Parts: sequence; C-alpha cells; structure tokens
Amino acid sequence: MQHQVARLQGQATQPPDPIECAEMLETLSNALEELQVTQEELERQAEQLMLSRQDAEAQRQRYEELFQSAPEAYLVSDAHGVVEEANRAATTLLGIPTHLLVGKPIFAFVVPEDRRPLRQGILSLAAGQGSTAADRVDALPLRLRPRRSSPIDAEATVAAARDAEGTLVALRWFLRDVQARRRQESERLRAGRDEAAKAQAEADQEKVASILESVTDAFFALDEHWRFTFLNPQAERLLSRTREELLGRNIWDEFPKAVGSAFDREYHRAAADKVPVLVEEFYPSFQKWFAVRAFPAEHGLSVFFLDVTERRQAEQAKQEEEARQRAFVRDVLASVTEGRLRLCDQADQLPAALPQIGGVLSLTEPEGSRALRRRVREAADACGLPQSRADDLGIAVGEAGMNAVVHGRHGQGCVCANVAGTVQVWITDEGQGIAIENLPKATLERGWSSAGTAGFGFKMILSVTDRLSLLTGSAGTTVVIEQDRAPVENKTLQPA
Repeated sequence: MQHQVARLQGQATQPPDPIECAEMLETLSNALEELQVTQEELERQAEQLMLSRQDAEAQRQRYEELFQSAPEAYLVSDAHGVVEEANRAATTLLGIPTHLLVGKPIFAFVVPEDRRPLRQGILSLAAGQGSTAADRVDALPLRLRPRRSSPIDAEATVAAARDAEGTLVALRWFLRDVQARRRQESERLRAGRDEAAKAQAEADQEKVASILESVTDAFFALDEHWRFTFLNPQAERLLSRTREELLGRNIWDEFPKAVGSAFDREYHRAAADKVPVLVEEFYPSFQKWFAVRAFPAEHGLSVFFLDVTERRQAEQAKQEEEARQRAFVRDVLASVTEGRLRLCDQADQLPAALPQIGGVLSLTEPEGSRALRRRVREAADACGLPQSRADDLGIAVGEAGMNAVVHGRHGQGCVCANVAGTVQVWITDEGQGIAIENLPKATLERGWSSAGTAGFGFKMILSVTDRLSLLTGSAGTTVVIEQDRAPVENKTLQPA
C-alpha cells in the first residue's frame, strides 16, 4: 500500500493513467476493509478480556469465602513460616485477630519445646525438590500457645508450594485442636494433600479449591439461590453425579426427594438463622445414611457430609443383638427365680405403684437411708407384717439403697403400701446401669459387685423378699421391692 501511495505522489504532476488509478483505488479500498476487520477483532478481544477478568475476580471472592467459612484452621505462610493469610477458624484457635496474626511467625504460637521438631519438618520441605514425600509433613503433634489462653494439644499438617523450578515459595498449614476433638467425640475434618502450586495468576482462585479437593469428607457449596457452585471429588462419588452435571443447578430440582426432609429443614435453618447445623438422615433414593454439617456463608451454604450407612447398620445390629440377649436373660432369670425376679425393658413394665406413704427421700443426704428404713418399718407395722418379714424387708431395702448410693448418682427412695398388706419400696438412681452381660452375676451371685465393694447384692434381696422388679440401663436403675403380709406358695409375678 505504501508503494501505491508513492506511485500516486510521483504521478501527481503527470496526466493520470485511468487503468493504474483504478487499480490503486481498488488496492486502497481492500486495505481499508482489512483495517476495519482488524479493528473489530481487537475490540472483540478486549471485551472478552474484560469479561474474563470480572469472572476471575468473582471466582476469587467465592473461593475466599469458602476459605473463611471452613470449620478448621487454615493458614498460608512464606517459606520461613511468617503468616500471610489465615481464616476465621485459625484466628479463633490462636486467639488473635487477623490483622495482628498476619506478619507473625507461626512458631510464636508453639510452645518452646515443640518448636525444634516443627522447624525440622519445615527444613525437610525446603530441601525437597517436588517429590510427594518431600512436599508434606502429616499430623505432626505439638502444643499451641494461643494468646491469653493455656497451651492446647494440636496437630499440624504442612504442605509445600513450589514454583516452576521447584523452589519452596510458600507453606500451607492445617491446624487441628486435638483437645476440642476429644471433647466433642466427633469426627473432624483431617488435613489432606494440597495440590502443587499453580501459576501466580491462578493462585488466589485455586487456594481454597485445592484444600477442599483433598479433604476426606465430601463437600459442596451452594449460592443464595440454592445452586451448586463447587463440588469436590468425594461429593461427586457420594451423589453419583459429576460436577459438570450439577454446577449452576438448583439442589432441590436435582434431588427432589430431599424436599421436605431433615436436610431441607436444616439447610434452610442454617441459611435463615446464620447458624451451623448438624443432621444425620436416611436418603431413600440412595438407600444410604448421611451425616451432614452445614455452615452458613455470606452468599450461600457450605456443606460437609459423610456416608455413615455402615456405622448405622452396625448400631442397629448391635441394638437387635442386645435386645435378644436381654430377652434371653430375662427369661432365664424369671425361670431360675420362679418368677420372683422381673427384668423390665421399659418403665411401663414395672409393677403399678401402690399408694405412697410420705414423700420421696434423697438417699445421698446424710440421714436419707436411715429415714427410708424407718419409713419401711412404719409401713410394715401398719400393714401387719410379722416381725421377721419386716426385718427382712428392712435389710433388703438397706442393701438396695446402698447400691444406689455407691453405684449410681442422685439416689432416691419412696415407700408405698395398700390395705391388702403389701409394702412396696421404690429405689432409683441415675448411674450407668448394669451391663446385660453382668445381669446374671449381679442378680444371682452372692456379694457380686462391679465396683468391688462389700455387700450382699441382689441375691440376698431375692432371698428375703417376695418380689423384685429391676429396670436398668444407661439412664439409671430402678428397683421395686415388694413384701406381702404373709408368704404365698406361688410367688410367680403376674404379667404387667
């Protein structure tokens, strides 16, 4: 085109050649058209670049929100352990605000005697060159020293982030409060493997995603319109759906059988009240039990869940086996004692309470047991029990009362009687109860005691009273002792 322009300038003083002028005009027209197409293409590329930047910023904010809402403590430091970023759980664990935590070495929050092993672990990461074994220190036990708090037992998992040359550029920390885990007696998230460092342009976007991809729990995130925004591989496996199938879609449309379930109610409660929720529920479509923890986020919900079907099935099988054992023991005890000992499974199987004499007495009070025996003696006299039978009843009540105080908590007793001459004594406690495997020994073996204390036990009570009913379990024990005015030959308990 420049050549054509030069030719036109050279011929400006000469008569124009019509043919050459036409050729030059056509060339110029084509060049202008190409320039216009090029300009439009550049404008389109600039618009696409702006949209890409906006999308990248939205993704960064979303993953930062996930990072902050994670229930466990996560930190990012430089290669020397100086904190650069920390989520809310980390600041809570260490007892220091974010703006004061950033810029401080992580070793400042470790008790002096545990700093050396931690430094050695960091040095091993710095010496590595990208192999899996050299890029991670797992579950290192240490004691953290939070601000304004006593030291706590903890575990630290540290993963290395390297640049393209394999140089250590950052450390990613997962801190777990072991003491809190013991107190709660629940499964907690464990640190998983972090992915290798991404390019610097994708570092912010991939930071939390890499953590959530590697945790052992299944995880997904929902926005404020209940649409999936993130799933890790474990969630894809348990939901039997890929992230391509679910991202951007409404959870209630994709899983309609969950509408109206406990999942539905608890998710909405977490989102509305901004509180974390815990739910364990059976999902018929998958024929599985799920344990779910959902945490409210600024723009949605973060959900961690596990398949607990095997545990629930094992618990059910254990309960059924215990019920069979209990029924067997109940029948054996009733047979051996000729029906004088009734092992009850529920409170409504205990004998009907007779009219009560006086109020309920606390056996933990200094005079409680003595007052109960006096009331038994008064009731026995009022019902006309012979002296020997009244004495036997007093001995049995004393033994049962002592058991409630020694083996249980908050022991109580009351005395009942009727005009037919039957004295009925109720003794309850809130102890751990008698294990099913110990019931035969506890009721039939003289002096047997799980606590190793002295005493005559239930065998003695059975030998001197007419009937004994026993309800025992993890919530406590209830003993009902009955003594009639006169012994009867057939002392078999009648069905409740």
